[in-house]
Parts: sequence; C-alpha cells; structure tokens
Amino acid sequence: KRKWHVLRVLNALALYEKDVQGSGFKGSKVGTPEEKTLNGEPGTGNLERLMAEIRPIIEKIEKWASLGPTLKPYLAFIHAELERVTGEFKEARSLYLDAISAAHEQNFTFLEGHLNECVGEMMLRAGQGVERVYFAEAARLYRKCRAERKEIRLIEKHPDSFEEEKPSCTAIEEDAPKTLPDLDVDYLMKSSLAISAEIEQDALLKKIMNVVIESSGAQHGYLLIEEAGNLFVRAESHITEKQAVRTLNQKLDAAEGICKAIVRYVYRTGERVILNDALREGAFKDNPQVQRLKLRSVLCLPVIKQSRMIGILYLENRLTESVFTSEKTLMTELLTSQAAISFENATLLKGHRQAEQALRERESELRLIMDSTQALISYVDSSCRYRRVNEVYERWFGRTAGEVQGKHIRDVLGDAAWQAVHPYAEQALAGKPVIFEQELLLSGIGPRWIHAMYTPDRDESGRVRGFVVHAVDITELKRAEDQVKKSLREKEVLLKEIHHRVKNNLQIIHSMLNLQLPHVKDRQAIELFKESKNRVYSMALIHEKLYESESLAMINLSEYIRSLTANLFLSYGVSERAIRPKISVENITLDIDTVIPCALIINELVSNSLKHAFPDSLKQPTGKGEIGIDLRRGIGDKVILTVADNGAGLPDGFDIQNTRSLGLKLVSVLVKQLSGTVYPRKGDGAEFVITFEGKR
Repeated sequence: KRKWHVLRVLNALALYEKDVQGSGFKGSKVGTPEEKTLNGEPGTGNLERLMAEIRPIIEKIEKWASLGPTLKPYLAFIHAELERVTGEFKEARSLYLDAISAAHEQNFTFLEGHLNECVGEMMLRAGQGVERVYFAEAARLYRKCRAERKEIRLIEKHPDSFEEEKPSCTAIEEDAPKTLPDLDVDYLMKSSLAISAEIEQDALLKKIMNVVIESSGAQHGYLLIEEAGNLFVRAESHITEKQAVRTLNQKLDAAEGICKAIVRYVYRTGERVILNDALREGAFKDNPQVQRLKLRSVLCLPVIKQSRMIGILYLENRLTESVFTSEKTLMTELLTSQAAISFENATLLKGHRQAEQALRERESELRLIMDSTQALISYVDSSCRYRRVNEVYERWFGRTAGEVQGKHIRDVLGDAAWQAVHPYAEQALAGKPVIFEQELLLSGIGPRWIHAMYTPDRDESGRVRGFVVHAVDITELKRAEDQVKKSLREKEVLLKEIHHRVKNNLQIIHSMLNLQLPHVKDRQAIELFKESKNRVYSMALIHEKLYESESLAMINLSEYIRSLTANLFLSYGVSERAIRPKISVENITLDIDTVIPCALIINELVSNSLKHAFPDSLKQPTGKGEIGIDLRRGIGDKVILTVADNGAGLPDGFDIQNTRSLGLKLVSVLVKQLSGTVYPRKGDGAEFVITFEGKR
C-alpha cells in the first residue's frame, strides 16, 4: 500500500511532464522558468496544482520512511524525479546518485537498476555523453535480479550504448596525455625490483603502498582486493600517520575515508578515473561523499592481472589540485601492473604454504593416531608394497619406516607368511573387506598368531588403489585359550568321574534297599522302603544323565522325566494300560541345583497319584486313568511345573502346609528350596501347580 503511494507521485510527475512537453512550446524545458501552462500561457498554474496534489502524499511517505529504512530509497527516488521534472539538472543528478546509493545499501537490486536507467536517460537528454556507463550498470543489475525483459528492452531502446568498444581512456578522465611522458626509468626499475622481490603477502602490501604513495604524491592510499565478488580493503596508507601502511581485511561498505562511488565505478567499468579537482569538476563533483571528504586530486586504477581485475588502487590528495600528472599516473600504472603480478604470486605462495601446513598437520595427526595403538597398522598399495607403517612395525621387524616403505609384503613378512596372507590381499584388492585369524611364520620373528583386518581404499572413481592393514598379535591370547581349554577338558573328565561314582554309590544304596525289602514283613515299612528306593533312584538317574550328557551342568529334562516316570510305574507295578502317563515338556534345560529338587517333587507327586488316585483302576484296569506332567516356560525366567491326575481328587479341607503325608511335606520343603510357590487345585482329580525361577 505504501509503495502504491510512491507510484501515485511518480505517475503524477510523468503526466505533468507529458502535458508540459505537449504544450507546443518547443523551446521550453521541463522545470525551467520558460514553463508553459496547458493553455499556452506562461505561468505556474499546472505546477501549483501538481504540488497541491502530491505534497500530502510525499509528507506521508516521509513519515513512513522515518520509521524504518525500507522506504528511504523510494523517497530519494521521488525527490530526484521531482527535481528533474521541476528543478535543476545538476541538483537532480546529485539526488539520483543519492537514491542509487540508498537502493544499494538496502540491496534493492531492481530499483537500483531502474535508477541507473533513469540517470542514463537524463544524461542522454542533457548531452553529457556518459549515459553508456549508467545503461550498462542498469543492464547488469537487471541481469542480476533476473529481470530479463527489462534488460532486453533497455538494450533494444539504446543499442548504441551496448556496442563493443576498445578499452581506452574513461569518459570522465580529464586531460589525458597525448604523448608518452618522460619517466624516471631508474626509479621505476628499482621500485619494480623491490616489489617483485617480496613474497610475503603482508610485507608486499606494505611495500606496494609505500612505493605508489611515494611515486604519485598522494596523501591517502587504499588497496582493495576482490574476493568472491566483494571488494575488501587490504592495505591503507596515510602520510600524516607515523605507521605509514596498515594491513587489514575490511569490506568496502564498512570502510571510512574513501569515496565508494568512485571505487564502485572503476570496479563496474574496469576504467581508470583521474580527477584534477573532484569538488568542482567531473561526474562525481555533486556526490555527497566527494563533498564530505572535500576531495581534490583523485586517481583510481583497476589492478589487472592477465585481463582479469583482481583489485583497485585508490589514491587521493585533499589539499592540492592536479597532483596526478600524466607522468605520475603512468608511473603508478606501471608499478600497479608489477604489483598485480607480485600480489598474485604472493597469494599463490600463501595458499601453497597454507596447504603445506594443513598437510603437515594432517600427517602429524595421522602419525599420532597410528602410533598410539599397539596394533600393526600399515597402508599397502595395489602392487602389495608398503606405503606407510606405524612404530609397531618398526619395533617388530627391527627396521625404520623408511626401510619398510616401498618394499613388497613378501620382503618384510617372509615367503611362508606371504603365501598365507596372499589370498586375503587379493580379496582386499578386489574390493572386499577381509577379517581373519591365522598363525603366520614371520621372517626373523617366528610363528605368531595374528588377528588381521584388510580394508580396501578407493579413489574418486571407485577404483581400489590399496588397502589398510590392522593386525593384532593374539599369540598370548591363543596360548591362554589353549590352556583354558586343556584345563576345562581335565575338569570335564574329573566331573564325569565324580558323577559316575555318585551314581554308582546311589545304585549301591538302591540295590541294598532292594535286597532288604523281601525280609520286611510290615506293609507300611514296605511302602516306606519303596518310597526311599524311588527317591534314591531319582537322584541316581540325575547323575547318570549328567555323566552321559555333553554338558556337565545341564540335563535334557524331557528324556529324564520320561525315564523317571517309567521307573515309578515299574516300582509300583502299574501298567500303562491301566493308567496312562501324559508327559509334555518344553525344550528347557536346568542346572543340577534346580533339577534335583524338581525331580524329587515329580517323584513324590507321581508316587502319590499311583498310590491314592486310582484304587479301583489298579484292581480292574479300565485304561481311563491319566497322570499328566507338564513343564513349560512362564513369564520372564519363570518355569511352571504341573503334575495332575484324573483320579479320586484331594480330600475336603486339604492344606499342603498342614498335611500329615511325608511325601507332600517333602514337596513343600523342596518348593521353598526352589524359592517357588505351589498351588493345589481340586476338581476332577488332583492338580499341583509349582512355579519357580528357571535361572538360579
């Protein structure tokens, strides 16, 4: 909305200008005392109506512009256009340059281009002969902001301003010499040699400024260098200061004491500017910076290297006119050409040194990393020759890194080791990472166990150019491993012998009970003998299974429970046709400390079912009786053991904690030993659910 007010003012000015030009008075100029009204009579009626219309709008825009910088370039545009239409040419030109500067500061590229186009039109109408500069800048800015149509229209409208020209003196250059002036050749040679002999960049900048200030007669000098499309002040010199030359790195926009408009002109056009009295003559005399700095003599030269501008030399004298004579100008130009070559060389040298320093730092870091490990680290090229080794290699093989580098793997490791690692090297060079462990017969060292990793290294095109070797000596580890294995084998033999002897001892007890049983006449005593015999057998069976097992600590429970149940059926003289066992055991393995109480619990509960659950089935087998054993995993590490039958069931008021049965009391004690819980359930038969930890 605020920019629309700007457009209203500019449109009103355009209409006013059109009316005045169409009034029929060919001799009159817009904004001069000869101005005519639309009725053809001299006067100011139209101007008064114009100002009455636009003054309130301009006041609004001025108020808005005071609140922020966004509208300031547009306000400057209005003042410049108003002055052009109604006022003086010189004042309008100065205001337009201010508007261009304001647009540049706000990065309004399109507006800056349009303002340059307006100045070019104004210069063309005034016959100043410098419109080409402003049209070229306008086209460049349109191109920068991708306003292609504006650029094309401008070129089509003013084709003469875009014709190729041979680089000659600039249009604003004054009094160019017609003949080659006399030069102090001796001074020129000595100065050129002094500049070309310096290779340090900062020292070179100081020497350049000292020479050009001395040879030109300038009070103040600035050397600006172009970097990534921006100008930076890299050196400045002032004859009034004790420290004549100061090196710095400051953007042009932040620099003080330098006329940025002149510098930008030279940077934009590539042409030199020579001003004998900048305050009173030349295209920049109305520029605010020229007025503020009170510039008199100015010399601004592009610094060219192989047809490329690398910087700008800006010299000025604020006290004296015409300081930069043709002789001094030519001398400065020649010295500047030599300075451009030397500066480029110094820049290249500085970059080369920085790259070398960075390379040395990386080399040092890599060396530190490689040498800080106890592993053998090396880099091997595609021909299997060492290119880099760490200190461990040097200590192992008694050679320096220089002696190892360039040698083939065979020459360092020996023929036998090379034959062993050659297949792995081939795989790495084929682009496959390799990890292996192998005993190598190393030259001068002997047999060593090595754990090695070969990592392929590829270039930018993906081609394998070598591989990195990371090898660790694991000989002592292998020896310790062999010792542990030997010790384990000895312990396994010992444990098996112990289990075998325990099983034999329990079998002896079991046999003694069998021998004693025929001599016992009391029925209750006989039952007690059988129960004790079965308990002894259940423990003996555990040691037998451990002796037969590959693991001396774990038992296959499914096989064990089936064997235990079969023995109980046999002990009580029960046929599987009378009572059918149903065994369901998941693939669970438990250690011996858990298996023994678990086996005794199964022994007691199955014995209890065989004795009390089926009194009729034993006399008259029906085949309907069942005893079930279920062992499965629960939640987490829990194991659930369920022993059930479909027999007579548990009596009313049954409490396992207060039972008189020795077997069930033993079950309760064993469950506590397992840190578990037991839940008796009544129903069609008896059911006991025991839950305990599977890992102990």
